[in-house]
Amino acid sequence: MPVLKADFVGSPTWGYAPLMVLFADISTGSPISWNWSFGDGTTSQEQNPSHSYATTGGYTVSLTVSNGTAYDTMTKSTYISVSRRGGTGGGGGGGGGGGGGTFLVTPTPTPTATATPTPTPTSTGTLPLGPDNRTTQPVTVGSYDGVATISIGAGVAVTCDDGTPVRDISISPVPEGGLPSLPGEPVFMGYAYNITPDCATFNPAVLLTYTFTPEQWSTLAGRDLVVMWYDASKGSWVSLPTSVDQAGRSVITGISDGGIYGLFAKTPATTPVQTEVPVTTQAPSGPEIPWVWILAGVVAVAAIGGGAYYFLKRRSDEGEPPGGDELS
Repeated sequence: MPVLKADFVGSPTWGYAPLMVLFADISTGSPISWNWSFGDGTTSQEQNPSHSYATTGGYTVSLTVSNGTAYDTMTKSTYISVSRRGGTGGGGGGGGGGGGGTFLVTPTPTPTATATPTPTPTSTGTLPLGPDNRTTQPVTVGSYDGVATISIGAGVAVTCDDGTPVRDISISPVPEGGLPSLPGEPVFMGYAYNITPDCATFNPAVLLTYTFTPEQWSTLAGRDLVVMWYDASKGSWVSLPTSVDQAGRSVITGISDGGIYGLFAKTPATTPVQTEVPVTTQAPSGPEIPWVWILAGVVAVAAIGGGAYYFLKRRSDEGEPPGGDELS
C-alpha cells in the first residue's frame, strides 16, 4: 500500500476579494478522512471543498488526512493571496495635485467586495502575464467536448523548459488511436487530452478536471479511477494523485506539465453474473390419441380378460382340461 502523504492543490490561488477557491485533495495512501484549515478560522471535512475568502490578505492552508491508522499533514504557507481592486486617487491644494490610476494593493483595511470574474472555458486561452511573467488573473481553458478543463489561477508562472513564457494554452481531445502505447493495466477509459504547448510547466501546479454527464458517468461510477500523464522523455505513463467526486461526477488532479493526460481505471468493470436457466426438452410425439378411445380400449381389454378367466375356471370345475376337448 502506498505511504500516506497529504497534498492538495487550489485554484485560483490569487485574486480579488471575495475570492472563491476550489481545493482538490491529491493525497496518496488512500485517505478516508480530510480536515482542512483555510487560514481564516474556517475548516472543512470535505474531500474537495470550495471556500470563499472575503477579505484581503495572505492565507496559509493546511490539510490533514488519515487512512484509519496513520495521519499526515500538508501545510502551504501564504498559499492564497487575496487583494482588493484599487481606485483612482487624486489630490489638490498647496499649488498642485497628483492624479492616479488603477493599482493593486494588499492593505489591512477591508475593501469593497467585487466579485472575481469567472472566465468562459475555451479550447485555447491567452494567459494575462504580468512583468514577472506570472498570470495576473485566473484563466479557465476547456476542451470543446466539455469534459476536460484546466484551471490556472493568478500568480502562476507558465514557462517552457528554457524559461520562455507561455502566453497561450490549448487543450484538445486525443482519440485512442492517436495515443502512445497504452499500458495493459490500468485500463484506459476512453478520455485523453493534450495540453499544449507540450513544453509548458506550471508553477505552482494547476487543476485538471474531468466532468461527465450522467450517461458518461454510468460507465465510470464505482471504478478506481486515476489520471495518468505520458512522460515523453521516458516513454512511459505516470500515475498522478487523483481525487474522484462521485456526487459531482468529476475527477480532479494537479498538473505541473503540458502533454497528454488520460483517464484510466485500476479495477475491471463489474459485469452482471449470467444465470443459466435449465431448458427441459421433450421427445417429439406423434398425433395425439383422444382419451375416450384410450379409456374404451382399457375397458375392452378388461372385459376380454375377465371373460376368459370365467370360462377357464368353469371348465376346470367341470373336470375338463384347460386345453380343450381330448382327441380320440
